[in-house]
Amino acid sequence: MSARDAHEAVNTILSHECQLGDRKQSIREWIVEYGADQGVVLLRLTAGWSLRRALEEPLRDAPISPRRVRGKPRSSRFLGVTRHGSRKHRWYARISKQGKLIDLGTSENEMIAASLYNIASRNRDGIAARVNLI
Repeated sequence: MSARDAHEAVNTILSHECQLGDRKQSIREWIVEYGADQGVVLLRLTAGWSLRRALEEPLRDAPISPRRVRGKPRSSRFLGVTRHGSRKHRWYARISKQGKLIDLGTSENEMIAASLYNIASRNRDGIAARVNLI
C-alpha cells in the first residue's frame, strides 16, 4: 500500500457517517466534538473498539507484564513489538503463523507497530485474537 492509498483509506474512514444516540455525523466531526486524538481513535477502531468507547476512553498506558519489565531493553509493553535490532529508534512488529515469523513492518511509534500486530492477529484468529489494548 502506498502512502497515497493509506491517506485515502484514512480519509474514507474519517468521512464515514456514524450515529451515536440520536445524532449522525462523520467520524471526523465526532473526534472534533469530543476533543479526542485522531490517531488514537483510528488505532482503537482498527483494534475493534466501538466508536463511543474509542472516543470516550481516556488515553492510558497498556498494562505491562512483569516478564516484559525484567526483559531486555529492546522489549515493548505490547505483544508482537520489539525494538529494531539495527535501528534502535524504530519499533518492529511481527507475528507467527503456522510456526513461521511474519514481518509486519517497522514504525517510529510503538503504538502504530502494536496496531499492525492487532490487525494481523485479527486477520489470523478472528474474534478470538489476543490483541494489544491501545
